Amino acid sequence: MVMEDQKPDSVRHSEEESSAKLSESEIFALPPKEEMDTREKLLYAAAEVFSGKDFHSTKLEEIAERAKLAKGTIYLYFKDKTDLILSAVEFFSEKLIESIRLNLVGINSPMMRLRILIQQWLTVSLRYHSNVRGLHSLVHILPAEHRIKLIKLRKMHKDFIYEHLSAISERVGKGTLKRSIDLLSEMILDAMVGYVSRIDAEEFRAENSPEKYARFLIDVILPHHEWLKEKV
Repeated sequence: MVMEDQKPDSVRHSEEESSAKLSESEIFALPPKEEMDTREKLLYAAAEVFSGKDFHSTKLEEIAERAKLAKGTIYLYFKDKTDLILSAVEFFSEKLIESIRLNLVGINSPMMRLRILIQQWLTVSLRYHSNVRGLHSLVHILPAEHRIKLIKLRKMHKDFIYEHLSAISERVGKGTLKRSIDLLSEMILDAMVGYVSRIDAEEFRAENSPEKYARFLIDVILPHHEWLKEKV
């Protein structure tokens, strides 16, 4: 019988990766109705409607109908459509990060953890690719309060990436290195958002599955940073 610590790295990493599959349904599954308050019902309804339409063509009436609530109820919780979609993205971003974090339990390789993080983030984020593009097109004309929320959302995702990059390095304590990790976290997040924004292009989609693109980011971008040293 082969003991766990005697298995080749390639076998052990493959087993770790296969055990870390994350389904969209795990993130967006509706809890029992009696456990949801009105605001959550609207957020789940918004997720369902926004996932099938772009930002501009989505109507608040559709969201209210999906939630089985009067349209006026929306304005008791959200100022407008932009506030609602940003709140939905924030709500499900937190659920996504929490689910990925739980899904990585038991995976020991920091590099493998980062690659699976990227792959699962891309897989789930594709559900909102039309709205990612729509929000980016609006960013320069959004009221200040909405821009601040977008900045906070971006920082939430960047910090999650930073956390895993830090685990790969053995020298995080140095200030210069922290700035390097911060910059690399920005680069990876930009690449991830860029992937979601470009997925409508048929040729790009055909050549870049989330798994393949995650491998690309790990294999192409990270090797150029000598301070990265995997700890297995």
